[in-house]
Amino acid sequence: MLAATLTSHGTLVSYAAMSQGPTSISPLEVIFKPLTIRGFWLGHPEFAAKTAPAVRQAADMMIASGAATFTPALLSASFGTRL
Repeated sequence: MLAATLTSHGTLVSYAAMSQGPTSISPLEVIFKPLTIRGFWLGHPEFAAKTAPAVRQAADMMIASGAATFTPALLSASFGTRL
């Protein structure tokens, strides 16, 4: 169903698998459009190394602007650092 909404040479990214059920995609959509299908897992080592510093930078900016507050114990548990 989602593949049918993509334009030719579109990319379908599967991010969540909450149901753990199979994803159904018509082979005709993949062959004749042609489409790219990718999986993404935020916890994958390839992304995790980049994610923590980016989240930390965003959190620092939000705290500095007053848009967010934090609990030091929560932050150090999330990032494995002591404040």
